[in-house]
Amino acid sequence: MIFSAGRSQLDRQPSLTKIRLVPTASVMLASLMPAMPMIATTPLMPPVALMLFLAWRLLQREIWYPWAGVALGLFYDLSVKQPPGSAMMLWTVAQSLIALFDQRALWRDYWQDWIISALLIAAVLSAQLVIANWTGGHTRWIVIVPQIIIAILLQPLVMRFCGYLDQWRFR
Repeated sequence: MIFSAGRSQLDRQPSLTKIRLVPTASVMLASLMPAMPMIATTPLMPPVALMLFLAWRLLQREIWYPWAGVALGLFYDLSVKQPPGSAMMLWTVAQSLIALFDQRALWRDYWQDWIISALLIAAVLSAQLVIANWTGGHTRWIVIVPQIIIAILLQPLVMRFCGYLDQWRFR
C-alpha cells in the first residue's frame, strides 16, 4: 500500500477565500466582457454578468447578501457605461423578486429556474433600455429583442457553468 505525502481528499478543507471569491469574481469578470473590442450594428451580446448573477442566486439561495445587487450592479454600470444606478436598482429588485418567489414556492425545478431567469432577463434589459432612453437615448425596444432571445436560450448553459464553478470552489 502506497501512502501519499499530501492530505487525502476526504481530509481536505476547501479554501474559505475561494468559496467567497468565486461567485463575486465570476460576475465581475463577466461585467468586463462588453469592454471587449467587437463591432456590431445591433446588440447581440447577452448580458452575461446579469445571467451569472441570476444563476448564482437561483443555484444557491443564501449566496448573496441583500446589498450584493447594489455593489455588483455598480461595478456593471461603471464597466459598461450605463447610467449609474440602473443596474444597481434592477439587480437588487431582481434579487428581491427571486427571494419573494422562494418564500412562496415550496420547491423549484430546472424549468421554473429557467422561466424565472428568462422573465427577469427580459424585464431588466427592457428597464435598462427605458432608463437609457430617459437619459438621452433613442432606441426602440425591438432592437434588443434578439439580445433577449439569445440570453434566454443561453441561460441553461450559464447555469450549468455556475454549477461547475460551485463544485470547483468547494474542492
